[in-house]
Amino acid sequence: MLPLCTELRVLSLRHNPMSRLPSTISALPSLRTLFLSGCQHLVALPDAFGELTQLETLGLRNCPSLQARALTRASA
Repeated sequence: MLPLCTELRVLSLRHNPMSRLPSTISALPSLRTLFLSGCQHLVALPDAFGELTQLETLGLRNCPSLQARALTRASA
């Protein structure tokens, strides 16, 4: 479904129970704003996330699982 949204600029997945974003997120080349705030089970962003070259705003407030994993990796 995501590949059909090539012109999508803003995507809100706030408070979504997912643990991972699908790798197909990279099929949104025009995405400028992504809100993931409140995704309490989100533990990782896909490697393909780096392909979102137009992304300007990323909302990650209240994503404790993602934050905990980042802190663990930083201290290793």
